[in-house]
Amino acid sequence: MALLLKEGVDKVLCESLQDQRKNVRRQVTRRKAPVEAMFENPESANVIKLDTEENLIRQLRLKLERLNEQISAMLATPGNEEERTKHDAFMDRAMEYEETIFEMLAKIEFLRRGPGEDAAAPSTSATQDKPHPADQDKSAITVIKDVIVKQQDKIPKFAGDAKKFQEWFELFGSATTTCTSPLEKFKRLKSSLVGSALKQISHLHLKEELYQRAIDIIKDEYGSVFSAQYAYASELINNCNSRTFKNPDKWHALIPVIAQNIRALKTLIEGFDGAAVMILPIILDNLPSSVRDAFLRVHEVSKSDEANKQLDALPRDNHSFYGNQESQGNHACLFCGLKNHASQKCRKVLSSSERAEIVRKTDACAKCLRRNHVASKCRLKTTCRFCRGCRNSLLCEKSPDAKVTSTLMGASNNAECNESDHEARGDITEHMRGNANLATGYAYVVKGPIVELRRLLLDIGSQRSYITEKLAKSLRAKAISKEHLINHTLGGQASEVEQYSNYEITIRSRFEPNASFSIVCLGIPVITRTVFPPAGKLTCDLDYADRVSDPVHKNIDILIGNDHIGKFWLNESRSEGSLIGLRTRLGWFTFGKKEVPSPCTTTLSVGQLRASVSTEEASRALNVEETTDALGTPRDIEFMFRSELSGIEPPEGNEAAIEAKKYDEIFLKGIRRLPSGRYSLKLPFNDKIHVLGDNEQLAQIRLKTLISRSSPEILKAADDEVASYIRSGFAERAPERKKGEFAHYLPIQVVKKPAPESELGFKIRLVKDAGARSKDLASLNDVLIAGPNLLPNILRVLARFRNSPIVIISDIEKAFHQFEIDQSHRTFLRFFWRPGISTNPDAPLRQFWSKRLDFGLISSPWLHQAGLKYHLEFMKRKYPNEAEFIDEIMYSAYMDDLSFSANSINEARDKAKRCEAIFAAAKFPLRKWACNNVELARMLEHDFADQNISVRVDESDFKFLGVRWCQVSDTLGVFVDRAVQSLRE
Repeated sequence: MALLLKEGVDKVLCESLQDQRKNVRRQVTRRKAPVEAMFENPESANVIKLDTEENLIRQLRLKLERLNEQISAMLATPGNEEERTKHDAFMDRAMEYEETIFEMLAKIEFLRRGPGEDAAAPSTSATQDKPHPADQDKSAITVIKDVIVKQQDKIPKFAGDAKKFQEWFELFGSATTTCTSPLEKFKRLKSSLVGSALKQISHLHLKEELYQRAIDIIKDEYGSVFSAQYAYASELINNCNSRTFKNPDKWHALIPVIAQNIRALKTLIEGFDGAAVMILPIILDNLPSSVRDAFLRVHEVSKSDEANKQLDALPRDNHSFYGNQESQGNHACLFCGLKNHASQKCRKVLSSSERAEIVRKTDACAKCLRRNHVASKCRLKTTCRFCRGCRNSLLCEKSPDAKVTSTLMGASNNAECNESDHEARGDITEHMRGNANLATGYAYVVKGPIVELRRLLLDIGSQRSYITEKLAKSLRAKAISKEHLINHTLGGQASEVEQYSNYEITIRSRFEPNASFSIVCLGIPVITRTVFPPAGKLTCDLDYADRVSDPVHKNIDILIGNDHIGKFWLNESRSEGSLIGLRTRLGWFTFGKKEVPSPCTTTLSVGQLRASVSTEEASRALNVEETTDALGTPRDIEFMFRSELSGIEPPEGNEAAIEAKKYDEIFLKGIRRLPSGRYSLKLPFNDKIHVLGDNEQLAQIRLKTLISRSSPEILKAADDEVASYIRSGFAERAPERKKGEFAHYLPIQVVKKPAPESELGFKIRLVKDAGARSKDLASLNDVLIAGPNLLPNILRVLARFRNSPIVIISDIEKAFHQFEIDQSHRTFLRFFWRPGISTNPDAPLRQFWSKRLDFGLISSPWLHQAGLKYHLEFMKRKYPNEAEFIDEIMYSAYMDDLSFSANSINEARDKAKRCEAIFAAAKFPLRKWACNNVELARMLEHDFADQNISVRVDESDFKFLGVRWCQVSDTLGVFVDRAVQSLRE
């Protein structure tokens, strides 16, 4: 059945996905027979069989769901009756298989529980007579339906995280509303608790009268505002004390995390004001001094300035995305900040040690005194005129200015520090009152014929509006434009460049049917995972946007920022205490806090939270007034601060294991297997990507120089090499760069190697210079993660090389080029060339970008080795019988060289075929082979005759991993016969 596809969708890819789905559906059908057999004969079912079948069916369900989602995303909206009929048939077919899978799982659950577990007690007459088969089937169906209902009411596990208590408690309550028996509720409660939460009630026996007591214990321990506040505050404090937050270039990476915690604290009863008083001084103390000074100039610390307003101001406009415009770089002098001279010519009075410290703090180069790279990667060759070292003379300790001190600067800095200390030590006293609300509400989201009621958030602190990709997909909205954005991950240590789509949707009011507004939103995976409670109400009766009876969607699916918020705003507001109501065309939105009597008061001195305060001073300065809450549980806030000030931290684990795990996480985020079997990779960016230059001008200048200085022979060879590179699919014409698009251009350089067998007598390799950088901007290699060295010990590989009499080696042809680069990252691998320049001097300048992993990238060796390991591990899981042979290949693989051995010719021939098949599954061609047996070499040439391979044998000067291997005598080592003979002569 041919389905209507969207414009631009790859038809071949869609057909491939449909074939995969047919295969999965056939497997689902095959699983029906064993399940039905066990269901008809329950005595034949055992735990092992049931577990095996359930695992297989669940895996098939996940595969089928993923394929259905991928295929559905490719389908166009039906336009006529015939297309609608086909589309409905497609959806009905998908639902049939979903129902089949659900029925099989329900039968397995029925068999696992036993036929009589939930059945009603039989009557006397029923026990005397054997039930009719039809009645037995009806009873089984009833039980299966009951199992299905109970599966739908599954409750998530709760391990004692106070931050997740409210969400868990609401889900637990909704799942047990239909349950009237306290004993059944107690069973469900115990089954949903794990870890420390389960230990809290483990001493209580499973009795009806103890259920309420168990609930009270859990609520007292984890449900109070102080428990959640402590959890969020601890996470905030840990982030603020990290080195990343104190780094001037990295602190922004933690701002989204801190902002999210602050917003979560706003939703807690009595939470945000108290947390503001506790957290604000720690944030200010740990901010880089330059950032703190800039912040305090705008938001001066004073008694009238509330701590919660300052916390609101800090994360404002600091999103995890950095925009897609080109970085202009900071060209100001390192030492004085002026832009009218270079750093080498600065006349500011500083000692050499002070200059060196400035260079270190700004991550500048000690050779050229430019930003965003270090001396070890600098290409400038310089020598200090005082000590003859490889550094700039201004930084030398032997220079005449070495002992000069900047007294004026030091006094100024001390004065600023003292003033800052004085301000930061001012006492702030706040009362923790009320429940903080965010401006949330419901409205209809319209796209074509689809209308959905969704929850949205008004955020005047956001510069733009967002929509979740899930909602956009549900609305079947088409992207009107795309843009690249930078997302900092892993605590700011890595950066991901992703392509995001803009969607145009319509928002319609629930209260004014004619009030509809078209807005453009950026699609992102998640706006917030926090489920906010309904916003508070004013005493008067109004059309509240956030008041919906039994809403289906409680998460925030749309965030309306400053770019569109004016369309909805009406000039009317009301307030009651700190709770403010604003009238919009979508209804009344309320935010702020509603005043309630406070059960406790906390008075806290900010000065004690500073890192410089001693433990004795902190204990004297700390003044906490405790009362007991309504449940009679004392809250010792003082303990939180004392444990923080004493420097108690969890012990660190194995650093090497942590590093390996970090790199594995970065790699696994960027790799995916394409339908063809080839692997696609993303470039692993570090936290400096925002200072990456585009190098467009530099790349054009370098190309012009290369063409003008190359001889006709070299130019022709280079032109042919580029044509071959494009013809092989390693590169393609790139679309013209849009204005402001984040991109990078790699200058091309020619590497000439002698090759006597060639007609020209040499070979040309074009290498893209990923280390080239513009002034004060980073090169591509500067912003890429190099990754660990995954190569095995070469001595072990050489020792393992001769385990058996017969040895075979091969190598992966153009190994790096066998990995495809993700479409969203190809814009960073752009380069210029003039196709046909060797015959036409006026050949036009064209833009290309690499489709495959390139030589010259600092990440390429790591990505190749990690990708090779990933594929071999995948093949081990797919073919468990080949695990031993795959391990042999994995332990002997050195970059692109493979080796394995055998005890006989037939075994070696069989291993060679299996090796070729394993690597062919990922599109890794093995063209060059070598062995130490002539008969085996002929067999390999015959077996791989259609693949244009070469097999080298009986050579006296063959090299394996740089070591000479004499195939004639079958010896491996360093041979000195020729050297000795030449010395004697």
